[in-house]
Amino acid sequence: MYGAILGDMIGSPYEFDRGEKIKAFPLFIETSRFTDDTVMTVAVADALLYAGIDAEEKKICTAVVSSMQHWGEKYPNAGYGGKFREWLKEKVPKPYGSFGNGSAMRVSPVGWLYDSIERTREVARWTAEVTHNHPEGIKGAESVASAIYLARTGESKETIQKYIEEEFGYNLTRTLKEIRPAYRMDVTCQGSVPEAMIAFLESTDFEDAVRNAVSIGGDTDTTACIAGSIAEAYYGLTPTLEKECLERIPEKMKSVLCHFDRVRGEEIQGEPIIEAALRRYRKDESTENMAAVLDAIYMRMKDGGSFLLPPSEVQRFDAYVERGDYDSAISIEAYTSDSEFFMGLDEEDENANYITEVKIYDLLSFIAKATDAETGIDINYAKNFYLNRDMAKSILAKGEENAAHLRGLYLPMLDTISISPKDLSPKFISGVRFCFMCTYDVYYNNYCELYHRNGKIYRYDISGNHKNVKKICQVFPALKKFNESGGQNGKLEEWEWNYYELGAWVFAHAEVKKAYKMRTGHTDYLTWSPYDAYMTIQDLLEEEDMAFTPMSIHADAIRTMSDYQHDREGIPAGWIYLGNDYERYVLGQPGERNILVLGVNPSTAKPGDDDPTIRSVRRIAENKGYDGWIMMNLHPQRTPHPEEMEDNPIWSENNPMAVKAVMRAFHIHAVWCAWGNMIDMTGKRFLYSALAKIYDVLGDYVKWYNYGNLTKDGNPRHPLYMSLTDEFQKFDVPGYLWRKGM
Repeated sequence: MYGAILGDMIGSPYEFDRGEKIKAFPLFIETSRFTDDTVMTVAVADALLYAGIDAEEKKICTAVVSSMQHWGEKYPNAGYGGKFREWLKEKVPKPYGSFGNGSAMRVSPVGWLYDSIERTREVARWTAEVTHNHPEGIKGAESVASAIYLARTGESKETIQKYIEEEFGYNLTRTLKEIRPAYRMDVTCQGSVPEAMIAFLESTDFEDAVRNAVSIGGDTDTTACIAGSIAEAYYGLTPTLEKECLERIPEKMKSVLCHFDRVRGEEIQGEPIIEAALRRYRKDESTENMAAVLDAIYMRMKDGGSFLLPPSEVQRFDAYVERGDYDSAISIEAYTSDSEFFMGLDEEDENANYITEVKIYDLLSFIAKATDAETGIDINYAKNFYLNRDMAKSILAKGEENAAHLRGLYLPMLDTISISPKDLSPKFISGVRFCFMCTYDVYYNNYCELYHRNGKIYRYDISGNHKNVKKICQVFPALKKFNESGGQNGKLEEWEWNYYELGAWVFAHAEVKKAYKMRTGHTDYLTWSPYDAYMTIQDLLEEEDMAFTPMSIHADAIRTMSDYQHDREGIPAGWIYLGNDYERYVLGQPGERNILVLGVNPSTAKPGDDDPTIRSVRRIAENKGYDGWIMMNLHPQRTPHPEEMEDNPIWSENNPMAVKAVMRAFHIHAVWCAWGNMIDMTGKRFLYSALAKIYDVLGDYVKWYNYGNLTKDGNPRHPLYMSLTDEFQKFDVPGYLWRKGM
């Protein structure tokens, strides 16, 4: 479905032959926008979710009509055809015998939702017949939905082409080179659907399919929408394009897409490009499809992609790397997504709480150095693929020219890393594309702060006598030049201070590592504390008279903070805490059996300083058999006046990551929804979006509960004033979000 929307937006500026019929055009420009193709695609998805996956014809048709009229009223100027615009306004709308491509452009949700091609075609026909009850209109919808189904289930292009030609009679043997010169605006199914399919068949990846469709001209938004919908199912999408799609559509559309993903059991996170290639390879273990898998892995390695590793594999991998042991024959177990990982687990398997992202480049680099040819990576549970040493070498060789960019390629806002001294190399640093701050020797309060911007390294301040820092300065010409020019004078004025929010990297040398290990006892690697980094950032911001910027979240810090945080920050033993005067992500007293509590937002409570809500949470949790509780919220902004909450995008992104880290760190299997009617009283609709994002992260991997009966407004009750005789009840989060208009 994302592919259909992206195709619509990319193709929209060139509709009516406004383009030059070439493939070399900017993917997104100022006039790139969604049109009626996107609106009606979302409408069909919304209708199918409402009707239910097993619904019969009458219920689905009624839901589709109602949903399309609702979304059409919401976006009346999206570019509808004349007859369809009239249909949208009718009190009792009837089909009008259309064979326009509207039935095909909106059908992509059907291709993703059902488990058989028979059911896919059946529902596709129903979604078409409410308006496009002409045989060609129905054929257009069925054919596109069928192509999507075949593509997402791993069938080859040859199989897809043969099925479409035999079942629907479309001629797919023509080439784009033959079509392009004479092709003009054609909004019929028979005059645009085959062309869109040929654009997909001739493509090499998703982007190429969309460019193919736009390059023939005509109804470019719709042909690109159709081609994109099939291409997404076949190739998968990069995280960058998925993000681009979500950022360019309104919040309510975004909510439908996220709900649709949850119903399908899919996560937006993961490596869909690799998974799509693996599906095709498992259907046909040909040399060509194997090459496609390796190409997909290379593509994601180049873009900074990661595999997920269970804790045992992380420990083995780290141990081998630490020792430099390349002589043993080992097999590393890795996964492309949470859903793949969880397929092989029992419900209560505690390993689920500790899966860790490891850069594809790092894994392949290790495997490639092995002396034993059988050493490799066993990828996935359901569609496992063994990537051996020679394959790893071939992927790395292909990307050798980009090797400098393959370590720490992106510094996400929500994550940082810990590194050892041996990783401090020009190649490593030159690969970092985002601005960052490096804090050196946190424990002695003597630090070197390095800033990376536009390929240059800047030094802000150096305290103490650190020989390693001086060596670093000598390694990087830009930094050395900066030092020689007199330090911060002049150069730092170029710095954009709002980039501080992107986080911090900690440089550790041998003395710091030794001191840290003596102090904490748990690692040779210096682990970054977000609290320390935040304070450093905040001090600098205050020094420059800048506004407050929320902290960045580091999952490893959450995972380990219970081990040492009370020693470092004066927090009572047994408590965990991540927050400050402006925000609070985590507060709790974890035990062996923990429950995660979700409120609206934090107020005044701190470790050892309870408020009435915390006392009620502790009392109820203990009574129901939980010896540990962890309080989090839909929104981390700290205020006793929830109506004052601000919809800050950093908080919006940080909070779900913090929830996920806590779940994994403390073996959480139960979530207590406890925000009460305050969620409605605040008038802050972004709180529902916040819940949807948290659910996207946790999904059905945990049990969701409310305590006692729901309020009259359908909200889970707040812990205050609840009786110990009440019981936890299952809470339907997707249904709740649906009822709240999300």
